[in-house]
Amino acid sequence: MPDPFVDAAPVEAPPSEAALPCEGPFGMEPSQHRAQRELLISSLSLHLADRDDVFVGGAMFLYFSAHQVKRNDLRGPDVFVVLGTNPRQRRSWVMWDEALAPHVIVELTSPATRDEDHGRKKILYADALRVPYYFIFDPESGRLDGFDLRLAAPEYVALRPDAHGRLRCGCLDLDLGTSDLPYRGQPGPWLRWFTPDDRLVPTPEEVAAREAARAVAAAARAGQEAAARRAADARVAELEAQLRALRGG
Repeated sequence: MPDPFVDAAPVEAPPSEAALPCEGPFGMEPSQHRAQRELLISSLSLHLADRDDVFVGGAMFLYFSAHQVKRNDLRGPDVFVVLGTNPRQRRSWVMWDEALAPHVIVELTSPATRDEDHGRKKILYADALRVPYYFIFDPESGRLDGFDLRLAAPEYVALRPDAHGRLRCGCLDLDLGTSDLPYRGQPGPWLRWFTPDDRLVPTPEEVAAREAARAVAAAARAGQEAAARRAADARVAELEAQLRALRGG
């Protein structure tokens, strides 16, 4: 059976990353979707900052077929992760240049894209790209669906949530689940990364706020210690003065 995502007719050699469009006529998106994407990307990028073999991207075109380019069938996953590569900046992810497909894709769904995310994209990511982990999150309802590819299964198998309602992303050794903690002043639920020991993977803003709080606490402790030293020094001086007065008397 012919691949539904690849035409039979040959085409010329595909263009390079620099020659491919990196911007397109995207529809308007809710601000919550944009914030959710930035939350996932920024927190994961910070968590993986010590590694030089991971690329974290999102809202950028994913090119997987020269025929896709020919048909102008542009696709941009909301969040995706590629392992075994380098983290350099890219205009788009071009699979024939990189020789790698994403290992993780997260799509933020909506009523307008739900059928596509659960239908054609799911088939594409499983059959044509063989993406090991695929997650679909609805920011409005807080519903999270996840799937993984297994050697014995030709298609995605639904991931089963743990006791916290989170889904395992094995290749990153992380879990995905919702949190009611506010983000940028907005209430949840927000989709967040969690470590296996149940710790929330922080965003850069949360790390900065934590460090600022630590600095304030350290300054307060230093001030208290300095005040205590001054009080002790004053008491010692007072006692010495009293002792001198007694000796003089």
